Amino acid sequence: MATFVVPHSDPARNEKFQVRLTEIEDVRMAIDILAGRLPQRIPVGALVRGKTDVNIGYTWSIDPNNFTFAQYALKVCDVMPSFVDTEAYRNVRSYCPWSGRLIGLAPLA
Repeated sequence: MATFVVPHSDPARNEKFQVRLTEIEDVRMAIDILAGRLPQRIPVGALVRGKTDVNIGYTWSIDPNNFTFAQYALKVCDVMPSFVDTEAYRNVRSYCPWSGRLIGLAPLA
């Protein structure tokens, strides 16, 4: 399970979200990012509405089979995690917070 933080201009309002990593390449990349062997990348994935999986506190999750660490992403999917739960974001099918940073990796229980 990967944990990301999306910083806000007010650090007290930073938000976190989590993604289940199932692809070995995603896990390897996460390890390399956390070890400083690779730069941070943009977390990008298809949204699954109504299923939180490991993303506790939200009404959505990222499809682990449709997740990647990208160097570039569309601006339309760059929002705070809490905004994904709003009506304004209802028709957007992916999530890609440009400022999202991987901060942790833990095995699933």
